[in-house]
Amino acid sequence: MAMHVFAYGTLMCHDILSVAAGAIPPPSEPAVLSGFSRHPVAGEDYPGIRRCVDARVSGLLYREFDVAAIARLDIFEGPQYQRESVTVTLADGRRELAQVWVFREAFAHLLEDGDWDFDTFVRERQERFRRCYTGFQRR
Repeated sequence: MAMHVFAYGTLMCHDILSVAAGAIPPPSEPAVLSGFSRHPVAGEDYPGIRRCVDARVSGLLYREFDVAAIARLDIFEGPQYQRESVTVTLADGRRELAQVWVFREAFAHLLEDGDWDFDTFVRERQERFRRCYTGFQRR
């Protein structure tokens, strides 16, 4: 059974996603997840999201990942995250069901104030992130 994935952080980078999922990323399109906010994780280059009634998170909707890719993403995201089914809104107003990894409440104290910035990640931290996670591709 294929599932859609909503990416809001490092997985918006196709090269990182392809290594993490063990597959070439399927087509993507911009999407928004309402009812969540995105925050930097203390001491890390990646973000986490948590429920927040009046907030929205921009990201990408990737279509039709197979079960094996979803299982690899569960491992990649690790124990700080739990996968949930959510509904995202596309630019044309259509709504799609997708899987997203939400920061667990037990780790919420690690989320910093403010929004995590994707452009800053790409410009200043993406290469370091790739180096830190190179071992993942051998799992």
